[in-house]
Amino acid sequence: MERRRFGHVRQLPSGRWQASYAGPDGDRYLAPHTFTKKRDAEKWIQREEGLIERGEWFQQQTDHTPLFRDFCEEFINTQTTRDGSLLKPTTKQLYRTLLTVHLSRFHQTPLHEIDTPTVRKWWAESITDQKLTSRSRAYKLLSATLARAADDGLITHNPCTIKGAHSAVTGREIVVPTIDEVQRIIDHMNPRYKMFTMFLANSGLRFGEAAALERDDLVMDAVNGAPAWKVSVNKTTALIEGVMTTQVPKSKASIRSVKLKPEMTSPLIEHLRDLAERETSLLFPNASDGYIRNDVFTNSFRRALKNADVDPRVTPHSLRHFAGSEYGRAGANVAELSRFLGDSSKDSVLRYLHSTDRGDDLLGGMRHVG
Repeated sequence: MERRRFGHVRQLPSGRWQASYAGPDGDRYLAPHTFTKKRDAEKWIQREEGLIERGEWFQQQTDHTPLFRDFCEEFINTQTTRDGSLLKPTTKQLYRTLLTVHLSRFHQTPLHEIDTPTVRKWWAESITDQKLTSRSRAYKLLSATLARAADDGLITHNPCTIKGAHSAVTGREIVVPTIDEVQRIIDHMNPRYKMFTMFLANSGLRFGEAAALERDDLVMDAVNGAPAWKVSVNKTTALIEGVMTTQVPKSKASIRSVKLKPEMTSPLIEHLRDLAERETSLLFPNASDGYIRNDVFTNSFRRALKNADVDPRVTPHSLRHFAGSEYGRAGANVAELSRFLGDSSKDSVLRYLHSTDRGDDLLGGMRHVG
């Protein structure tokens, strides 16, 4: 970094030039962009110095960096994943919801005015309702956006430094139904969704993965010599701006083949027979041969919970936890459970292993020494 009477100019590894200076308020300010030529960076510093000398600097500061909302929108539109692809439509929709609902305080704030005390105050006030999970998601979006701004040279550093904010969760307990409760739920479901509910409880698929299945995604295989269906999971449903569509699953691990228990063979054959005259290729179509929507299904599911006298905290996603728990109960290790559920994160997979009441059986299976 070159020492100057006012301001600093340095050449970046990219070969471009970055200019900065200490403002009258003591904070360091970076040029809103880098420069191809060194003399252009020096001219920018000279212009800023002139604004300070004429007393016009404070009036000009809001022009130095974009407003947070505008920059965050650009971040959402251009951010890429680890494999270099743009964010999925559902992820963009989630980020825009977080931006609108939880980050409104920063919308009209220039990036350079967002400092650590401001972020800390927002966090402290926003978590008073104890909804930590959604606030943590908003914080991660805020942090990622400001990290991009720092990388682009618009601000000197990322002011998001709150310990634990990236991983904060509400800690809401996942209520996993017993096998008897699952059976009662299935028995009380609207006939239109009965087979779909049974499938969720036995396959461990995510709701969107099951709703996106087509009949061609089923092939007959075998489990220990008994006929059994094998399901190809390669897409998931998504509600984008009110329109149901499909997209690739959330991760590469989600693209998988899942075998079903032989007990599911006959029910699915009967289900396919019932679908034979319908024009849709979907395995679980709604009444109009389109995709089942999560919100519509959940309403029916809640009525079944009430009629079956099952804990109202049970959700459709609880059926995935039920399937994971059953797979673990059968003896699956973490790697096998990860493959079954299509989740590469060890921490995520462990959430599907729930405590059981088989302590005596486990003790009986231990080898004694001494």
